[in-house]
Parts: sequence; C-alpha cells; structure tokens
Amino acid sequence: MQRLLTALVLCSLVSSCSSSNSPTTPGATPTPPVATRIIGLTGDLVFGDVVAGSTATRTFTIANSGNAMLTVSGMTAPSSVSSAYKSSWRCGTIAAGSSQSVTITFAPTAAITYNGTLTVNGDQTSGTNSLPFTGAGAASSRVTLRGVITSSAGARLSAITLRILDGSNAGRTATSTDGDYRFDDLAVGNANLSATGIGFAQLIKGLFINGATTLDFSLQIAPAPPPSVPSGVRIGAICNDGSSSSATGSGACSHHGGVRCWRYSDGSCRAN
Repeated sequence: MQRLLTALVLCSLVSSCSSSNSPTTPGATPTPPVATRIIGLTGDLVFGDVVAGSTATRTFTIANSGNAMLTVSGMTAPSSVSSAYKSSWRCGTIAAGSSQSVTITFAPTAAITYNGTLTVNGDQTSGTNSLPFTGAGAASSRVTLRGVITSSAGARLSAITLRILDGSNAGRTATSTDGDYRFDDLAVGNANLSATGIGFAQLIKGLFINGATTLDFSLQIAPAPPPSVPSGVRIGAICNDGSSSSATGSGACSHHGGVRCWRYSDGSCRAN
C-alpha cells in the first residue's frame, strides 16, 4: 500500500509540473510593411514636325504602383528646349495604385529640333521617372486652297466671291470661274471662309488650311424679299379704344370709338 501511494503522488507531481512549467510565448508585434512609392511613366511624346507658331499635344501617364502615396515635386527638361513645352500638371500627390494623366503641349517658335528627356521629380523609392520627347519646328509654308462652288441643284456657279474672314489670311478674296476658285500663297492655319453671290444665301465654312485640303460650297437660292410698300401709303388705323384695324377707309374703327390715327408704311401713325 505504501508503494502504491508513492507512485500515485509521483504521477500527480509529474502532471502538475508538466502543466505549470510549459513555456508561454507572448504575442509577436507585427512588423509594419516597408513603404514603397514605385513610379512609372508611359506614353508617346513624339510630336514630329509642327509649323512654328502652331501647337501639338501628346499625353503621358505617371503611375504609382507602390503601397504608399507618391509626392511629385516637379518636372524638368533641358533648359535649351523646355520653353517649347508646357505641361497641364506639374506637381501633386498620386495615391498608391493610382495614376495621373498629363498633357504636354509642344509650341515651337523656330524651325529647329526640340529633343530631350522629361524627368519627373518626387519622393519615389524606385521605378523609372524619365521619358524621352522629340519634336521639330517646321518653317511656315505657303500653300494653295481650292474648291468648287455649286448650287444646291448641282450647277457650277461663276462670279461667286470667296472671302477669308479671319486668321493670318484674313481679307483675302477670290472669285469663282465656272465653279472653280483658288487661293495661292496662303499661310498655314485655321480660317473661316464665306461664299456670297447675287441670288444666293451667304454660306460660311471653316477649315485648317495646310495645302492638303479643298473646300467646296453648295449654295442655296436666297429667299425672295417681301414685297415693299411705298413709303407714305396708308396701311391701317389705330382706334380710339386702343385696338387696331387694317381698314383704310371711312368705315375704319366704326365700332371702336373712331380713328385715333392712321398707320402708314413708314411706321408713322398720323391723325389725318
């Protein structure tokens, strides 16, 4: 019996020790993720030849594929050509996983090349922050504009006057012959043209004059003017009660208190 009690006490002690002395692992503090701001530029900034004094636009995108907000502090380009390029957006923030679209306007002032690299500056941790751009100013050329003038029925019309209303060619005129007209030595640019002729309603159309286009006109016959009434002809009366009458004789306004004044075609209202 003594041996049995001893064995039971030892077994109990082992169980108690095993339970009370098992190691306890405290909760581990999670390591915060490393902030990343990964910049990327995509787009085509190849402008080609643009006439000096004109403009062309292209768009590129700044993307942030990191997990933290990207702050863009500005953009740089070679100082020798930067004056020819304007940006619609230059600085600001781009959220993680988002992007910003930017429009670049190329406005050359001379017939030279304007090539370089656009660099987007910011607090990015990695990525590509530059994009090449190319463009060239082209000499202002002189071009020809021609077209055909017809009636709405398709007949070719002569003696129709074409006038350039605005732009660098404003005031230039031409006259159609057998339906054809032609302007020579025009500057490239936007313009509105009018076509007018006896018996036809004026028609105005616009285009970009670049030497590779034509502009045709189809004119409508002008509506006939209303018949004119000779000045000084009596056309009615204003009655004493304020009503009007189209009668011009002695019976006018007979039921409206008589005639206050007679209306005439020149707009006057006379007592006699």
